[in-house]
Amino acid sequence: MSVKKHQKHTKLVRRKSSEFGRLAWSFMGASCTHIQQMFDQIRHRLPHLHLAFVDADHQLSIDFGRVESQEKRIRTEHFYWNQYDSQFFFDRVDATLVNGNHYPAERQIVFIHPEKEASLQRRIPQLTHVDAVVSKSPQDIYPWLMDILQQQEQDVAILSPEDDKALLGFIEHQICVHRAPLKALVLAGGKSTRMGTDKSQLHIHGQTQENYLADLCVGLGLEVYISKRQSTASSYPVIEDRFDDLGPFGAICSAFRYDPNTAWLVIACDLPNLSAKLIGELIHQRNPSKYATAFRLQSKPFPEPLITIYEPRAYSRLLHFLSIGHSCPRKVLINSDVEILISHDDSAFINLNTPQDLAAYKKANFPTDA
Repeated sequence: MSVKKHQKHTKLVRRKSSEFGRLAWSFMGASCTHIQQMFDQIRHRLPHLHLAFVDADHQLSIDFGRVESQEKRIRTEHFYWNQYDSQFFFDRVDATLVNGNHYPAERQIVFIHPEKEASLQRRIPQLTHVDAVVSKSPQDIYPWLMDILQQQEQDVAILSPEDDKALLGFIEHQICVHRAPLKALVLAGGKSTRMGTDKSQLHIHGQTQENYLADLCVGLGLEVYISKRQSTASSYPVIEDRFDDLGPFGAICSAFRYDPNTAWLVIACDLPNLSAKLIGELIHQRNPSKYATAFRLQSKPFPEPLITIYEPRAYSRLLHFLSIGHSCPRKVLINSDVEILISHDDSAFINLNTPQDLAAYKKANFPTDA
């Protein structure tokens, strides 16, 4: 007789992350001075990316726990930090570059500096996933290192140290390659109290709004899910609300709980004028380095939270706002680092909330059916 193993805690899907975030390289085989110079060059030449740099500080200081925001300075000695705090912190960056002379990272970029060969050899156990070697030619790579590279199940880029753009281009390309995939979430779980009937089931374009918007996203190559308060029949997979009574905020968090390693294109079901062209523009202008990419009408001061791409890092941001008593997606966007796209077409964002809204819309757009 088989005995079912007791599951003490709810099994959750976890973010793919290491100590230094989702994507991190240790720079190995070069002196600390050279690595620090490269860090400084990369920081200045790739300012559009959110990068973190990890190095050792050999000078002891009691000035820890320092936070700066414009003219405000905050210091505290009561500061606790462990591996989970590291993951929370590095979750906000596109990639982390680490001085491999002091700390290992999940991936490595190796430099061929003969005077540092012995030092690099002592760190062979840390050469677990070499993505690139910076060398004048493949012939200059140490034979023992070549043996390690040949045992890997992946290609290794050989970058010239004489090409200033080679390393920068490699880092930028890898960040693009490793960006989170994008899926679509149609919000169809509202109570529709003012409309008096389920808005997601309104037939405006010859089919339900739920299916109309989902089909638009499928046409753009996206995997689509429907958000509902309870799992009910649908033409598409349903993500049931796991955060009760939080409206769209809870639906977005539920999607991230379902898959925290994807970015979610969130669309409200009551937008009858939303087009594939407009959704495609949002996708094309997506900035994965931000918490989200959202439209803002030129006629309004705030972004539209329910036609927005939320990046994976937005999940922890949403939960932080929830922990201090805020469950408004727009408030999160207003107070976060977000890519804003200005739209001059107010009509594209018309939403239907009441029977009067629906009747007026049909009269204006489908007069023969009115």
